[in-house]
Amino acid sequence: MAHMVHKIGGISGALALGISCALLTPFASGSESSATEKQASAATEKPQQATLHVDPAIPYRSAQSMADALGPMATLMMASRQPRSETIDFTSADSLTVLVNKKNPLTPLSYTPKDLVAPTSLGVPSFGGQLLRKDAAEALAQMYAAAKKAGVFFELRSGYRSASTQATLHPGYANRYGSEHAELLSARAGYSEHQTGLAVDLTDGSELTAAFAKTEAAQWLAANSWKYGFILRYTQGNTGVTGYNFEPWHFRFLGVEESTRYYRSGAKTYEDYLGQPAAPTY
Repeated sequence: MAHMVHKIGGISGALALGISCALLTPFASGSESSATEKQASAATEKPQQATLHVDPAIPYRSAQSMADALGPMATLMMASRQPRSETIDFTSADSLTVLVNKKNPLTPLSYTPKDLVAPTSLGVPSFGGQLLRKDAAEALAQMYAAAKKAGVFFELRSGYRSASTQATLHPGYANRYGSEHAELLSARAGYSEHQTGLAVDLTDGSELTAAFAKTEAAQWLAANSWKYGFILRYTQGNTGVTGYNFEPWHFRFLGVEESTRYYRSGAKTYEDYLGQPAAPTY
């Protein structure tokens, strides 16, 4: 079977375009046939050949032309044959698609982005003069404008945080909530997405709690952020993968191309999308 499928080459992917393959394989006539008769039949009969039936109304298409005809969906189907982690850079600290979690720290731990800008200069209201990498800031400004047009308001509560800031913030959570609970709320220095300058905490003025998910702003962001290059990073029910509690306010910039792929893939976490192990602990 595998040999005959190989013989007809790449057209196996064209089944939905009207091309079918019928394998004329004989079946045993019943338990009455003796082993001797079966052996004699196998020795004298010629091997059955795969018969290819092509609808003459449908012109032959190469694999590339079929992909072109099917459009983005075909591209996504073909890309899904290999882990996304094999086609993008998720290890370099400067990469827009870098994976940062409790198993994958930034290198170096003291990493600082070089292209930080203030989103307020692009019209995005922010709490305390936050900074973001240029690409993320520009995308956030576009998303803010779209939300405003839809009658939805949000502001940037937190963006880039330096390693030194994170080194102060994390122990503060530990002192307040206890070490075990703090690990679900805050990252250690060098392990935080905020240190990349690509993560944003967004709010409509509400407190940053799970209750924010019920607000109009959170629901709009969850439904539309991918169109502007962002994904909801710490989704509900996936603490065992991400290592953090549900954070309906925390969005991560990947770029529009990658966020669109992520959205269409149906993945619930960035770890799963990349085919990487869960990172519940350090």
